[in-house]
Amino acid sequence: MEENLEEKLARKTKELEIMQRVAVALNASSEVKTIASLMLNLMEEYFDFQHSILLVLRPDEEVLEVVATHGYEVDNLGKTVKVGMGVIGMVAKKQRLMRMANLGAQRKYMQAISKSAGTQAVEEQIVGLPDSESQVAIPMMAEDRLLGVLSIESKKINFYNPQDETLVTTLANLGAVSLKNALYLQQVEEAREQLRQVNANLEQLVTERTKELADAHADIVSSISYASRIQREFIPRSTTLQDHLEDFGVVWQPRDVVGGDFYWFQPQENGYLVGLGDCTGHGVPGAFMSLVSISTLNRIIRENDLEDLTSLLKQFDASLRAQLGRSDEENRDGLDFGLCHLNPNKQQLRFVGAKMSLFHMNGDGVTEISGARKSIGYDTARKRPFRDEIEITYSVGDTFLMASDGVIDQMGSETRMCFGKQRLEKFLTEHKEDSAQQICDELITTLSVYRGENTVLDDVTVFCFRPN
Repeated sequence: MEENLEEKLARKTKELEIMQRVAVALNASSEVKTIASLMLNLMEEYFDFQHSILLVLRPDEEVLEVVATHGYEVDNLGKTVKVGMGVIGMVAKKQRLMRMANLGAQRKYMQAISKSAGTQAVEEQIVGLPDSESQVAIPMMAEDRLLGVLSIESKKINFYNPQDETLVTTLANLGAVSLKNALYLQQVEEAREQLRQVNANLEQLVTERTKELADAHADIVSSISYASRIQREFIPRSTTLQDHLEDFGVVWQPRDVVGGDFYWFQPQENGYLVGLGDCTGHGVPGAFMSLVSISTLNRIIRENDLEDLTSLLKQFDASLRAQLGRSDEENRDGLDFGLCHLNPNKQQLRFVGAKMSLFHMNGDGVTEISGARKSIGYDTARKRPFRDEIEITYSVGDTFLMASDGVIDQMGSETRMCFGKQRLEKFLTEHKEDSAQQICDELITTLSVYRGENTVLDDVTVFCFRPN
């Protein structure tokens, strides 16, 4: 009686020791395989459970994977057992403990049944001892969730008793909690690794895309810069203007490096022609339109001897329509244009405008010479005619100015109104004694102050000159 009591006490002591060591070790590790191997090693150390195996349920919940074994010639790590297959699989499926006391007899019975039926017996145990006689398999549960199966087995018949079942069940439950935490941490780490990989891939994609965009931007900038050089070749050179004008000033500011504004100068036998155009759009489309317009205008001057400026303007309008392939009333491409012919010998200036005005500054003040309310190349629906040219006689020191609607239409940050012609005339009145270039520069400064924080709406071109 005393010996039996001492044996029970000794076993309880061992059980407490193993559970304490397992608990301490479990708290010290969060790695699934480390936890599993520790439990199996301690079970042999304390209770001579020589053959044990721990399997973890895969996320798909269809198979159990071997993560730790103890006492086998082949560890079978990574091998799997289908849920519902064999003792271990049935424990996972039913989520209940199973204790087998005489597996050899059961195997022989199943083989005999299969032989008599003419079929081949299904192998129950995929992992573990091929000739085990006793087995206890316990589901590892945490919060009613199956995490894995802990199995011990022996070659001896009826080797395990109810106390062993209780011990292994306690260890399985203790291990299940740590296993749940370990699996959670493992999933978190896997998610972090996936996130790191995604971030790395994104960084690589961003780097590659940034380079692609930088290369594309460089190509675009290079192309636009080249287009700007081409457009500048169509603009009159300063030396040409200096040869024919007493004084001149120019501001040519495309909104987007290239633009739809241009100024034009053409020497004649009896004087010279001065023009300023404001084409539809800005940027590359506007620049293309300006080059078409300049080329068309040059061809008309070269091929025709048109003394009358109104006839020249009509020819320009018709030629531009034909060149653009538009003869209908829905044509939206064209330009506003102002054209002057100056005869220095007679001190005579003739002007014709298509939605553009010429400002004349002299001792009497500032006078606006308006053009027709009709543009070149479009606006046919209204059937407005071009006005006849206007002829004036100027004096030495008189100043003339044309400007694109980028000046007139610029919105002010405070007034929320366009700069307008009244402000332009007031400015010219105050600065008419300045040099032509000073007038242009001061006008741009005044316009910038008036604009404030507002964006630049359009190309800005100003051409100011004093005839010889």
